[in-house]
Amino acid sequence: MSSETLARLSLYGYFVAGAILAVGLILGWAGLVGSETAPTHAKHARHAESYVSAWSATGVAYALGCLGLLALTVSIAARGLAAGRPPYANQYEFAIAFAWGALAIFLLLRRNANALLPPVLTLVLGVLLYAGTLPSEITPPVPALQNRLILGLHVGCAVIAYGANGVAFVAACLFLAQLAIRRRTGHTSRRLPDLGTLDDLGYRAVMLSFPMLGTVLLLGSWWSWVAWGAYWSWDPKQSATLATWLLYGAYLHSRAVRERQGLISAVLLIAGFGATLLTYLGNLFFGGLHSYSGL
Repeated sequence: MSSETLARLSLYGYFVAGAILAVGLILGWAGLVGSETAPTHAKHARHAESYVSAWSATGVAYALGCLGLLALTVSIAARGLAAGRPPYANQYEFAIAFAWGALAIFLLLRRNANALLPPVLTLVLGVLLYAGTLPSEITPPVPALQNRLILGLHVGCAVIAYGANGVAFVAACLFLAQLAIRRRTGHTSRRLPDLGTLDDLGYRAVMLSFPMLGTVLLLGSWWSWVAWGAYWSWDPKQSATLATWLLYGAYLHSRAVRERQGLISAVLLIAGFGATLLTYLGNLFFGGLHSYSGL
């Protein structure tokens, strides 16, 4: 298969994934909004039908999420084969990989948290829409990015870390929503996972992202030495990655000390994802050694 055919296949995979996930998003939100507590009396049969329909919509949305992940995988793999290198060399490629990472990690960690799927799909589609605004042409990488081994490892770890941080962010937002509902009504919403499930999901996501971010820093320092002769240059992206890693370290410390779910932990997760986005996009505004690729 020629490089041109593979490049077209990659674009088709991107558009197909977007379409599938958009349908999944609509069904997921419909299922979440329409879900009710299972009725216990026959006279509530109409409500029972509504309940079953809502959860059926959620189940279909989950299946579409899996299909969308498959389409994104095809898109990324075809892009890498067409380019002859790891498909992470520019902002467009990383955006698609970022979306893939968030969706894959959620599907891996979800554990009876299907209600998180619509917010996660919202995040994933937002990143994919952003990718659609970027140049998608395959171009040769600049000399600093021609080390395929370091490129694949360094940016691949960042994909996992960013995706996990996105999942933790969604879990933290819903955690705060549940807290607000409980304070207003005296009980949490049955439509959303309970506070313990949300707290646990955020924690497990950060337990994945924290070592990945540390590996990104170590590999980045090694790459900096190979490319520019210095392990650390206080490049804006280097510094922002370090700050983000320390912020998630503070979250893990807070959770270990408190030994219970809490407002502070959720706020730290939201702040951590804000720092992640700043790390991802900040070099577009502040320049630095990463500005040549948009990464």
